[in-house]
Amino acid sequence: MKTPLFSVPVPSTNFSDDPRIAFDNADLRLEFRYQSKLGAITFSKVRSFRHRGEPYCTAWHIEGNYDLLAEVHPSDWVDELKQSAPEHQRSSWMMRHFMIYLDSFGCLEVVAEAAELGALLQHQCLLDSLHCQD
Repeated sequence: MKTPLFSVPVPSTNFSDDPRIAFDNADLRLEFRYQSKLGAITFSKVRSFRHRGEPYCTAWHIEGNYDLLAEVHPSDWVDELKQSAPEHQRSSWMMRHFMIYLDSFGCLEVVAEAAELGALLQHQCLLDSLHCQD
């Protein structure tokens, strides 16, 4: 079952550039530009993630999470990850399965502790180059 959490600020068809993924330590950011603004969904304490390009998405990857972050529960993927972890660590982390589909990007799935929508400052982004400077 997918539980809707929040939508991106504008339809992904209105993004100025292709979304980008930035991974830093245990956090992952899905960054996007719209109306001269920078936005992002930040996933904290990421345990695993996967991206499925648009041509490889099934109806399940799109329906209920088009431009919308949803949480999948129960999750076979979370169960699989827990079974792969050392036994003493299986219940020590909060693992939530998040999923979003964006036009021309595809589906991003992330197992993490939390996710939040926010704006980025220019120096935080990776949209303009691989290493933005202040």
